[in-house]
Amino acid sequence: MRQTGILPDQDISALFKSGALKSPRALDADQIQPASLDLRLGKKAWRVRASF
Repeated sequence: MRQTGILPDQDISALFKSGALKSPRALDADQIQPASLDLRLGKKAWRVRASF
């Protein structure tokens, strides 16, 4: 059965520790939020045109 929903910060951290998620550089202490992961910009960035 497929489970969906929001991952708590403990599960996000566990995914990085297990290697299921990877980052080219170590995460900053404030990147993992209670129910989200703040992404950082890399050396390259692309402009995305969108309207919300």
